[in-house]
Amino acid sequence: MRLLLSLTSLLLAANAGAAMTYIGNPDCLIANPAPVEGEQVSWSGGCKDGYADGMGILNWSVRGRPHGGYEGVLVKGVPNGPGFLLLEDESSLQGNFKDGKLEGKGVYTGPKGSKLNVNFVAGVASGVADYSTPQGDSYHGEWQGNYPQGQGKMSYGTGGSYEGGWAHGEFSGKGVITYPNGIQVTREFHPQPKPQHPTERPTYGIHQDQPDLGSHIKRDATSGFQVPPSLSYEQLSPEQQQLVKAPYKILLQDDEPPYPLKGPESIARAFTAMHAKARVRGQFHLLAQIDSEGKPTSVSVLEAPEPELGRIAATILMLSKFKPARCGGQPCAMRYPFDLEFILRY
Repeated sequence: MRLLLSLTSLLLAANAGAAMTYIGNPDCLIANPAPVEGEQVSWSGGCKDGYADGMGILNWSVRGRPHGGYEGVLVKGVPNGPGFLLLEDESSLQGNFKDGKLEGKGVYTGPKGSKLNVNFVAGVASGVADYSTPQGDSYHGEWQGNYPQGQGKMSYGTGGSYEGGWAHGEFSGKGVITYPNGIQVTREFHPQPKPQHPTERPTYGIHQDQPDLGSHIKRDATSGFQVPPSLSYEQLSPEQQQLVKAPYKILLQDDEPPYPLKGPESIARAFTAMHAKARVRGQFHLLAQIDSEGKPTSVSVLEAPEPELGRIAATILMLSKFKPARCGGQPCAMRYPFDLEFILRY
């Protein structure tokens, strides 16, 4: 399980024992634990004894571009007290700061909208947490650092849930999987060590062979398919099937995810035909609910270059045919994520 949290790298204060550097006017200095070339800072609050001090708004920029900020209390140029810290990647930390680190109840919001409510000890998330993602995943249970650790329950946006032991974000020890069709499986999980150097695999895309009418621009529609998009699930090799199953954490060895009946290529080509008229770059992130008979029943548009394109994309998925998921030996309803990125090539 990869939650894409790096809370320890988001702390404003320098590591213990490291010499602190400062930025700003000599009579109103601000702590700067990670200097960046070309950065500037502005502070709207007061100053005391040569440091920024009190309530105010801190804005960082690098070569004229926004690079995060802080709204709250500073003491001697360091966050101390209630505050809101915005990072350069648009993630944020909110709560009570002590020497630049969150202390006590706080909230981490990821750059794409994931949210973690948990207790912090010297900037490290620790204790019982509530975690959620825009894709519909939600977790309640013990947490340490960047991951679930201990006992907890995760309900997945794709369908189903897992409740039991966790270690570094992976199922560990005794746990219960509950499939969307209500079947439950209890088993002992033993996380396998991850390779230090992951295997590089080819990616596949859908290419437009002819430029648009009256233009020399060719569009390249690609989502970085990990498997050949022209093949059905049954035609994929066992290794390729495992790649398709990877996002579905609750599916065991004999289970199967939902999948386009003849592979996702026809869906991607329908997107390409639609997008050829739009002349915009961008990404599509959609979640299609596929019932136990393989019929789409709803589509959620998480991201689209334009709202109207999102509505058209959802219609394309609703008209597509799918192989249903299989959970515990029976067909079951699950969500199918469809991601596609359009770029321009000349």
